[in-house]
Amino acid sequence: MMRWLRWLFSGYRDLWTETRRYWKAYGGVGRLLRSPFLHAAVIITILGARFWLEPGWSDLPILVLPALLGFTLAAYALLLAFGEGGYREFMAKPTLTPDRSRVVSKLEVVSATFLHFIVVQVFALVFAVIAKLHVLVGMQLDASAVGIKHAFTASWWIALHIAFSAIAFLGFALSLTTALAAGLAIFANSRWYVAYVLRKAEPRPSRPKRIVRIVRIKRDSNALKP
Repeated sequence: MMRWLRWLFSGYRDLWTETRRYWKAYGGVGRLLRSPFLHAAVIITILGARFWLEPGWSDLPILVLPALLGFTLAAYALLLAFGEGGYREFMAKPTLTPDRSRVVSKLEVVSATFLHFIVVQVFALVFAVIAKLHVLVGMQLDASAVGIKHAFTASWWIALHIAFSAIAFLGFALSLTTALAAGLAIFANSRWYVAYVLRKAEPRPSRPKRIVRIVRIKRDSNALKP
């Protein structure tokens, strides 16, 4: 039985391992908290409080996010196929990050940026669907139906519903702002490709003088032989 359960849940271990690798390549909590895109999403959430406090606000993210998610996956696939084999080797070479906090390749940084964009969109879409189903509102009505009339219980459900709506809309706003981060990642990839092409086009130092010198030395040594 235990062996079967370990086999059944073995995929979670692989999922956790890949998630840790993505999170490390992305930069962790520090990069997330310092992100201007998160700050902009928080400001949008605060300014749009009147919108997401109203019922039916989840229709907008459910309408927008699937198309945005499809565009992101297509752009990510094109980005991975971009460039020649030598450029992919150049991108895969580990380098020290500008803040000197970790060693990671440029390919991992770009992939982690796009994966973060996808993760935010998926979570925002899931939260929007849950908000559309009115799960918390239904639970609040069920509690009232069985006779839970206490003011504290009612206010607790209201606070939970408001908090959930705020987090869900924050995810939607973050999925919009991180679109700019994905665009900047594509622009950075183009800059790296230009640097790679210029580096490849640089003339390699020729060594004819050294070869001639070696030949002369060999001739002189042969001439000194008895």
